[in-house]
Amino acid sequence: MREGPVANVAALRIDPAQSELVWSRIKSMPRIEGSSVKALWLSLFNDTIGGMVLIGALILAGFGMLIAIGVVYNSARIALQERAWELAGLRIIGLTRREVSAVIVSELVAELVVAIPLGLLIGRYLIELIASARASQSFQIPAVIDPSSYVIASLLVIAAAFASFIMVRRRIDTLDLVAVLKTRD
Repeated sequence: MREGPVANVAALRIDPAQSELVWSRIKSMPRIEGSSVKALWLSLFNDTIGGMVLIGALILAGFGMLIAIGVVYNSARIALQERAWELAGLRIIGLTRREVSAVIVSELVAELVVAIPLGLLIGRYLIELIASARASQSFQIPAVIDPSSYVIASLLVIAAAFASFIMVRRRIDTLDLVAVLKTRD
């Protein structure tokens, strides 16, 4: 950087209303090699980082949705498979399909009542841990979670559970009582 009056020019403030005129005049001056607007560079940086964070968040949210659906569905299928013998026995002694379905669904609902708040809490701490681990001297992305994100995540898990309950109900309706009772482990 050159010594003298040129070094002091960088400390000047420009009226935002006159900034276009000032920057166009500066660009036309032959002795000035370059100029930049700090606010413009910060805006571009924020847009770039914001876009990358949004894309990363969408990818992670997509994987999270797939995992949530898979876990809930597999939990329902495993519960049905493990309880097939007992459920068939309940059907044989006179319980209706609806009552037998209520047994397995109530077990899965109890799991959801525990799992959803616990998952939201663990997720919150995991996000804070990741954000603090990625912090650097250049920039830091705060761990900010909108309350609507909790609602959306919870509704997604509940919707996956509802779809799983429907599938379990169909499997209970088509349960072959004689075959299930013959295959006791």
